[in-house]
Amino acid sequence: MKEFFKYSIPGVILAALIFGLAHYLTNNDPLGDLKQRKLAFFPMLQPLNEAYKPLSYYDLNEEVQIVTFFASWCPPCKVEHPHLMRMEKETSVSLHGIVFKDEREKAVAYLNENGNPYKTVSIDSAPVNNAFKIRGLPQSFVIDGNQNIIYQHSGAVLEKDLEETFYPLIKRLRQKATNPQ
Repeated sequence: MKEFFKYSIPGVILAALIFGLAHYLTNNDPLGDLKQRKLAFFPMLQPLNEAYKPLSYYDLNEEVQIVTFFASWCPPCKVEHPHLMRMEKETSVSLHGIVFKDEREKAVAYLNENGNPYKTVSIDSAPVNNAFKIRGLPQSFVIDGNQNIIYQHSGAVLEKDLEETFYPLIKRLRQKATNPQ
């Protein structure tokens, strides 16, 4: 009887670990359970200048769009910029840029020099910073057509982030919008 327990208990534990690992690996989709946080209302922002359209809370009504906070003085923002340009080109998703604590002239020069992937470019304000709960730069938010923040990315968006998170999430939100369940 002691022999039975000697081998059966470790066997049961091993089986439970294998089952748990298999369950984790098959169900650990980071986009599986889309967590939603309703975006707080904010008034229309000021445009970067007369050449740019400003962002309004009511502009955030497409099936999926991305709001990015950036600044010309922010090194990680410079790293992510080519990836945002690529994302806009490859997905046609609407990107909205919000210039965070930067001088207008420097932000305009930055976009003129590096390209503008944004549908709207606005200057930050306390209400929008509070609505998004900004804590640093860069910050990117994936928003659905009901003004829900579905995903928040802190730090530079890199190639890996596009492939593993943003592109699958964009695809999933578009599918969800065309096939609501």
